[in-house]
Amino acid sequence: MNFRAVILLLLATYVSALAVPPVMWTLEEGWTNAKRFAANLAPLKPKSLYAPTKVLASRHSASPSPSPSSGPTSVCSGFVSVYSVGQGPSGWLSATVMNATGVYSTTTMDKSQALKVSIPCITKDHSALKAYNGPDKKTCYVGFIQEEDEPDIGAGSENFGLIGPTAWTDSGAKPAVGDNYYDVITDDPTLIEASVWKYNSKTTELTAAWINTDGSSVPSTLFWDTDYYWFGFTGDLGKLISEYGSGNNFVQVKFYLDA
Repeated sequence: MNFRAVILLLLATYVSALAVPPVMWTLEEGWTNAKRFAANLAPLKPKSLYAPTKVLASRHSASPSPSPSSGPTSVCSGFVSVYSVGQGPSGWLSATVMNATGVYSTTTMDKSQALKVSIPCITKDHSALKAYNGPDKKTCYVGFIQEEDEPDIGAGSENFGLIGPTAWTDSGAKPAVGDNYYDVITDDPTLIEASVWKYNSKTTELTAAWINTDGSSVPSTLFWDTDYYWFGFTGDLGKLISEYGSGNNFVQVKFYLDA
């Protein structure tokens, strides 16, 4: 199912569940998400955030940890400042992940609530953006999440992915099934890439690129769906807008590292 359709379904069930009496939440706590959707209830909150889902556990081994570098590496840390193109500063990326979708979804004007991250200051390759106060220690990187049936992005394609907590992947690695918070919420196996970011120490901008299945690197445009509150990436924002919405609900954004 297309990401946007899944997100709309999750948000719709989440909103409808607000009207359900508290006793219903107790009675239906043991239901699967499929049964909860049928009853117009919100998806279950993750019970364990420190192990792969059943789907992922059967399909791949645990995501590898980054290997130690051969020498000292300068690391730059701070908070992700969000700039909406054509509108101006929009605050900092919030550390809070919406339980209805499992991806980064909002900004905050309170720096104490912002996501704290770090990235190598100088590197020729794309790197992982590590989060220190995200929702889950196992998925502690700000990564890209993509569906399996349409993983590639580029000019002329409306394909897009989500920005959320993921496990580590190597720089230049092709998309592969891996641990991510979106999958914990939806139990829907997805592809991830974590080492997608580059930091410009002069401008402080964080730019990104997605590796397609053929190994090609595609510069990614970051955007924010201000109707349903989630951050995503695409290779052609104009095509995405023409297919799924207007310029009013898909806003191009830029990320900056604010120390």
